[in-house]
Amino acid sequence: MLKTLALFVLALAVLPMQAYTLTHKTQEKAQSDQPTAPVPAIAAQQPRSQSVESETQAHVNADVRVVSTPPRDHYDVAAFWINFALAIAGFLGIGVGVGTLIFLRGQVAEMRQQRVLMKRTMNTMRRQTGILAESVEAAKETANAACGSVAFAEAQFELMKEKERARFDIDVGPIKVMEDDAGPFGWKLTATIKLRNIGASRAYIVQTAGNLAVMECDETSLPELDGLDFLSLPDGFLDPNAVPIEIDRWFFSLGSAGIEEFADDLLDAKKSIHLYGYIEYETLGFRWQKDFRFHWMTFGNLSALAIFGPSRVDPESAARRIAGGYWQPDPEAREHPIDSSPNNEDLN
Repeated sequence: MLKTLALFVLALAVLPMQAYTLTHKTQEKAQSDQPTAPVPAIAAQQPRSQSVESETQAHVNADVRVVSTPPRDHYDVAAFWINFALAIAGFLGIGVGVGTLIFLRGQVAEMRQQRVLMKRTMNTMRRQTGILAESVEAAKETANAACGSVAFAEAQFELMKEKERARFDIDVGPIKVMEDDAGPFGWKLTATIKLRNIGASRAYIVQTAGNLAVMECDETSLPELDGLDFLSLPDGFLDPNAVPIEIDRWFFSLGSAGIEEFADDLLDAKKSIHLYGYIEYETLGFRWQKDFRFHWMTFGNLSALAIFGPSRVDPESAARRIAGGYWQPDPEAREHPIDSSPNNEDLN
């Protein structure tokens, strides 16, 4: 831009000079076009002395002199004012250029200051980024430590809950067979459930169910429990290390088959006896459910007893043949927590 400004100023300086030269040449051409005045003939003079000749030669260069310039016309005045206006425009252009140059230099200085400030800001941001990264790492470590603490606290809470909560133990006494006391219902089977709390806290009973059922051996699922199969408990709670509570469950033949036939089917593995149910209770603010399932195993066809006689042991009566056996618990029946949300709070 500075080169362009210099060329512009030089053009402004050359244009007035060219205009003056063209005007002067025009005036000379006009004077040369006028007819020259007649020059009188100069009579030949006799040569003078040597001193006169030297004086004449000395004045030869001074014979042509400009006595006066011709008067200026309106063309000369116009050329003058045009040159004056161009000069003023040139000075104004120079002033504008110098002002623009000063303004640009100021902007350049401000841009340099801004660049320095930006560099300082970038350095500050880099330091802050480093500090932030360190803070993030520290926060991650703190979060990991907090997660570890929470996991440890949860594990401690689970251990405390397992240690301090109530816990049920269910056992079943031998089957009792009654032929005479059943009355119109035929013969009757009775199984006694022995329930006790072996935990460290009181258990509040929420819901119970249990059933003593006789099934065909080819049946794979137990009958569903209904509202009539609840277990009769003396209280709505069970304290730890208390005396076991005994609950009886019954099965009535209802005249379906005689006791002799049932004993033979039971020993021949055609029928089976099952005792099953659950007890739902609350302890330490959590709900648990204790499931129980037992299968009656008879001594009817045990080969180990063959050394004492025939392969089939024949007691004195069918009742003894049915009662001769033991309860085998189902290992899949367990005690587990259940959902304690408000939807399951009222299960009765």
